[in-house]
Amino acid sequence: MSFLSRMKLVYQISLISIVALVIFAVVGTTQFVADQQRQSAQEIAKAATADQLVVDGISREFLNARRHEKDFVLRKSEEYITSHSEAAASVRSGLEELAGRKEIGELIGQVDQARAAFEDYVSEFANVVELQRKVGLDASSGLLGEMREAASEVETALGKIAQLEAMLGLSNTKDISIAVLKMRRDEKDFLATLDPVYVSNVDATAKEFDAALQKAGSIQDEKKGRTGQADDILYRGLQGAGRCRSCPRGIACAT
Repeated sequence: MSFLSRMKLVYQISLISIVALVIFAVVGTTQFVADQQRQSAQEIAKAATADQLVVDGISREFLNARRHEKDFVLRKSEEYITSHSEAAASVRSGLEELAGRKEIGELIGQVDQARAAFEDYVSEFANVVELQRKVGLDASSGLLGEMREAASEVETALGKIAQLEAMLGLSNTKDISIAVLKMRRDEKDFLATLDPVYVSNVDATAKEFDAALQKAGSIQDEKKGRTGQADDILYRGLQGAGRCRSCPRGIACAT
């Protein structure tokens, strides 16, 4: 006879009930543990999603900063400096938020590296902006503006002297005018190609200009001085722009 058959019915029912309770307890405990694990996994997934959203926002704003950087380099407009600054502020805010999230844990070192690298990038862009302003954001500002103004002054002065020489039958300023035309040609070639050879060409032509200016007997010494000063500004402006545009950053200091 089996074990249960030797027990009274009431004991059999009690034993079955106890076994059932144990089974329910095991199932309940298993369900509870599973729910806790599922809840923990959901919280981890939620935190990971939030982190990913922050990272996506940082990436998007950094791309905007690069776009504004390229727009500035191409168009030399102040509006892109402002836009770049706004994008940079958004990137900083995102990196700060990411660094403050507790689930980042051991990745905080990489976040700090990203923050340091970004600040280096912003600093380099500020250098580019400062140097481009020194060169000139347009044809009337910075070194470019000084150079164009000096060239215009030289050409105006030579035009007046040429008129006087025509009345007197002289041609002492012909070599000076040729030298100015050569420098203006090299100026435009340099601005179009950024080839430093044109700066060297202007250096050589400036010496020809000075020699021709000193030999021009029809020009008063006072006018020679003013014309020579204007030519010197023209040469130094182009030389400075050449140094600014040929540095490793794309433009460099024009000092």
